[in-house]
Amino acid sequence: MPAGRPEIQIDLDEVESLAARGLNEGQVAHALGISQETLIQRKKKYSEFSEALKRGQGKGIAKIANALFEQGMNGQTAAAIFYMKNRAGWTDKQEHTHEAGKSLVDALKEANSDR
Repeated sequence: MPAGRPEIQIDLDEVESLAARGLNEGQVAHALGISQETLIQRKKKYSEFSEALKRGQGKGIAKIANALFEQGMNGQTAAAIFYMKNRAGWTDKQEHTHEAGKSLVDALKEANSDR
């Protein structure tokens, strides 16, 4: 007779649904009434469990990305910018270069004179 408690049955559709709502693994475990360690063990032991989590996460991300895309397409500038920063690599950083041989002070003076 094996030692320990019997394994709790977990509905994989529920796992997928919880992950699709954006819950992290700790939150999924809590919602299922199991410890995070049990969730980690199930992922390792059952590929179907791990796949349900991945599928759910993918569905949730796709749904939010689509909604954000639609908002951007409908003229909501902030949504469009947010989408492009996260999906198309847009950034807010400005790059400054200067020619070799120039001092930093001269490069800064030149940059300020361009304004």
